[in-house]
Amino acid sequence: MNVTIFFTRNCNMNCKYCYEGSKYSKDISNSVLKQVIPFITNHMKKIKDNKLSIVTHGGEPLMAYDKIKAFVKQTKEVLPNVEFSMTTNCTILDDDILNFIIKEYDNISVSIDGTREAHDLNRILKNKKGSYDIVIPNALKILRYRPDTIARMTVNSDNVKYLFQGVKELVEMGFSHIMPTPDEFDTNWDEKSLEELHKQGKLISDYVGIYSGDRELDIGFIDNATCKMKNSCCDGGITTITIDTGGKVYPCIIVNGLEKFCLGDVFKGIDGNKMKQVHLQDQQSILECLGCKRYDYCTTTRCKIINKIKTGNFNEPSPITCNLENISVALALYENEKSKDIDFK
Repeated sequence: MNVTIFFTRNCNMNCKYCYEGSKYSKDISNSVLKQVIPFITNHMKKIKDNKLSIVTHGGEPLMAYDKIKAFVKQTKEVLPNVEFSMTTNCTILDDDILNFIIKEYDNISVSIDGTREAHDLNRILKNKKGSYDIVIPNALKILRYRPDTIARMTVNSDNVKYLFQGVKELVEMGFSHIMPTPDEFDTNWDEKSLEELHKQGKLISDYVGIYSGDRELDIGFIDNATCKMKNSCCDGGITTITIDTGGKVYPCIIVNGLEKFCLGDVFKGIDGNKMKQVHLQDQQSILECLGCKRYDYCTTTRCKIINKIKTGNFNEPSPITCNLENISVALALYENEKSKDIDFK
């Protein structure tokens, strides 16, 4: 079972591409936190699942550090096999926080967009200054103790031209695990920027191929199509759950805070009828995509909720997502020396 918990909606940054926005500024209350563990354990019994992974999310999650610290301790006392994960913007770090996360977290991701130019283009502080000079020293402190730390890069149409150089610089800093993630909500992707993304992906593939360092590199994006498993049914509200700061429960993080997708709360549990309505959409085919070789693997055919958010229609695929899927396939083919030119039109 995978649970994402919003500990805060507050953030000390003002990233230009942030999907959370700045209209919310609320921390999770102690009364909600007190009910989260009983809710999770009861739900796990219902679905007969004995594995649990929890993501402590935000905002910037470390702005609610004291609550997270107490929650992790309490959860491990009740569910000792739980795995904890977190992505941090790496601007809030002292010795206490550092020692806590390297000891208690199974997976740590730090948000770094690669080069100084790419990072400071979008990842800016409230004072409108870039955060690169704060983030890098802190990220390297974490990396020193946790070599498995993931550098998460958000790639959009503005910074895509820096992608390869950014990956190269992160590798030279010592990162072995790097996850470039194209921003599917960026409405400014066009033929030119998508072609640039394809080009940058091939440069990364070439770089990984000739890398002669003493570490094995794990660079996401260039082999996403190869690693993708065949689509399964939506498990939102079953084995995947998101809990907002107010205790409301949603099927996934993408619709967190949208009332029409709320399934219940940690106090009363999940409304089975509401969950059924979400899953009824999942059973419908996307006629426009029938016949596509990637139908059983693409995000648009598996997650109808993402389609609804992007296009306003559960069964209308997002052109941007389709193009990104095509690029992913082309890069996988390139990895196997079978690359063919791709038509972005």
